[in-house]
Amino acid sequence: MSELSARLESLESFADLCESKGVKSSQEIIPGNDAEPGIYAL
Repeated sequence: MSELSARLESLESFADLCESKGVKSSQEIIPGNDAEPGIYAL
């Protein structure tokens, strides 16, 4: 239960951050096909 609760809290924090930055869709924050190769963390 505690792991699920922690995951939900982090998801809520991420959703709040997206809302405060005006992100309307996850597609807006995913690197496009023209992005340099590498590891991206959301």
